[in-house]
Amino acid sequence: AHYANDLPEVEWGLLHGLTVAQLVEKKEGHERIETLLNSIVSSHGSSSSSQLTPTADTDKLTQLLASECYLYFSPGSRFAWIGFRAATEALTCPSQSARRAALSSQASGNLKRAATFWHSAPLVTGRALRGGEDMSLEHIALWALEHESPLAKAADVLRQLGDVVGLVNVCLTTASNFVSKHASTKFEQDDKVGNAFDWERGLYHKRTLDSKEGTNSTSNSPSSPSSSTAIVVGANVSSDDAIRTCHAILLVHLCELLGMPANSSEHELGERMLAVCAASTDDGFLTSMFQHLLNKNFVEVLLRINSVELEKFLKQPSLDPNLLWQYYVVQGRQELAGQLMWHRACVASVDVPLDERLDCLTKSLNSYRSALHNAIQGGLSKDRDALERAVTRAQETLDVGVFQRRILHTVDTTAQLESMLQEDKLTNLRSSLLPVSDLYNDYAAPLHLFDSCLLILHSCRHNAPPTIEALWRSILCEEILPCATRMQSSYVVLQQLMTGSLLDEKLVLLTEEVQDSGNLPLAEHGDWLERLRIRVTSLGQELYGHGADYAFPVDFLV
Repeated sequence: AHYANDLPEVEWGLLHGLTVAQLVEKKEGHERIETLLNSIVSSHGSSSSSQLTPTADTDKLTQLLASECYLYFSPGSRFAWIGFRAATEALTCPSQSARRAALSSQASGNLKRAATFWHSAPLVTGRALRGGEDMSLEHIALWALEHESPLAKAADVLRQLGDVVGLVNVCLTTASNFVSKHASTKFEQDDKVGNAFDWERGLYHKRTLDSKEGTNSTSNSPSSPSSSTAIVVGANVSSDDAIRTCHAILLVHLCELLGMPANSSEHELGERMLAVCAASTDDGFLTSMFQHLLNKNFVEVLLRINSVELEKFLKQPSLDPNLLWQYYVVQGRQELAGQLMWHRACVASVDVPLDERLDCLTKSLNSYRSALHNAIQGGLSKDRDALERAVTRAQETLDVGVFQRRILHTVDTTAQLESMLQEDKLTNLRSSLLPVSDLYNDYAAPLHLFDSCLLILHSCRHNAPPTIEALWRSILCEEILPCATRMQSSYVVLQQLMTGSLLDEKLVLLTEEVQDSGNLPLAEHGDWLERLRIRVTSLGQELYGHGADYAFPVDFLV
């Protein structure tokens, strides 16, 4: 191999300082030999190196290693070589040719068979993972590709061939090597290599049974600085690192394809790849995929996935509840969307600002209306009755919430009103949906918010003429008084207006004996007319002509 011109340079640095004891006894020694042999025959899968043309010498070397070094050169290495060789040849064929399709299928099949033997965490990750959990998935995938990970090279070449199904299968098969606890694979049982005895089979290529077995022990011998694949002294590579690398390689390719223009062939590959990934039964991988799609702002793509696991993922308390609502809407599950937002709006145990609660109510109402429309279209009378009640309940609660927001705005913009409320009542007003009776009795009436009182009575269809007249008298007095007047007739009218009002304002009649108005404005000047006109007109637009005209008593006002 060292003197063959068509093979890559032998990475002698991997053997530096290796002792006979390590070679025989230590897992690290076995992995260093295995990595050296793999690096010789797997360069055909590297997109970063020139594509080498397989020769009789390289085939012979592969067969020789499989026959004479079977304890280190596993059947997986032989399958990888066959797969990379087929992939290299396929890439030289026209894209739509039958020859390319056949070679691509052969490459994918052999690389997947090879993946069942990739049980070494350092081999899969590209030796050491520097930074551990702090490394991004893009960094992990790039590191693996640059440091001779056969998995990274297999994924890269399968993507070049357009075989995204094979790419997903190879990555997830490799990941399963580090979590599965069943016995040896079919290939380990059926593939005889070299002159191995039965007791030797699987001696150095056992499955990893737990996360600790995949750890690369600390080496006392220095690694060669010239070797790109040399073991980093003191760095541990666990099975968890290997699984994360498998997921990283797969997800980076997925997001790169999904990020291509919508009508491009690459984007279509991404959509096909997404469908294959979503069909996985690996809960750990699905969680990684969902989180990565969120992190990369592929929210619309994520919400199109119809998956029970995705629904569970979106129910996490740490995530924005609007994501789960959007998921239900996208999936056409409008009733569930309405129920979710209704619960979010009305839950009392969580401190949610009033504006957010009203936003949830609006979303709940819209979702219930969509569900009701679908029920009517589908002729589902039973569902229709329940949904009509839900729509009515959401609309009425939203109406009351709007009154509450109006009261809160008035309180927040008037320091005197805010000081009149106890701290607990102010907190409830800002972060809870209050019953309409509490809004009227504890806030609107005591704070003399007469407009809000009338609107609440109107909304509740509560026809109480004495109360309504008293509120209107208070509104008129609030705009006119306090004041002074020189006209006896005006004084009499204003005195009558004050009777039954909820205000106690000052009214002075100026006579020859009483000339001091105490800086009170004169009613005759009419400064109050425009203010009163605007207020009555605004209230009239909200109260009159909406089915409860008694809240706007025209005869009294005229």
